Amino acid sequence: MEKVLAAQNDPPGVGLAANQVRLDLSIFIIRLTEKSKTKVFINPTIISRSDPFKGSPKRARPYRRLSKKKVKLEGCLSIPRIWGPVKRSDRVFLKYQDLTGKEFVKWFSGFEAIIIQHEMDHLNGVVFTQRS
Repeated sequence: MEKVLAAQNDPPGVGLAANQVRLDLSIFIIRLTEKSKTKVFINPTIISRSDPFKGSPKRARPYRRLSKKKVKLEGCLSIPRIWGPVKRSDRVFLKYQDLTGKEFVKWFSGFEAIIIQHEMDHLNGVVFTQRS
């Protein structure tokens, strides 16, 4: 784990998958800002990219619309100084474990969802230039 954390900081990045530092593990880490805490995702699986409350009874719904795809410029620590437009869902429903082995199933949105999809691509052998 230390190898992954060290590699994320030199040069600085918002995410890093274990296979980017030659570790054959289904793990990635993200840190949205320099001041935010690093989040560890072990054995992650994207379950869905749609509205978490679609079809549920009418009640207070934090997300009312279906997941949209957004085009954003992405870069990667594996491909320095190269940027390209990538279309990604703005929300993902992810199943994963933390460092203690506790399992989570949670929605992520916005920039965090985009980073998660980028890192999941790495774990699946895909780099962002293949999506540009």
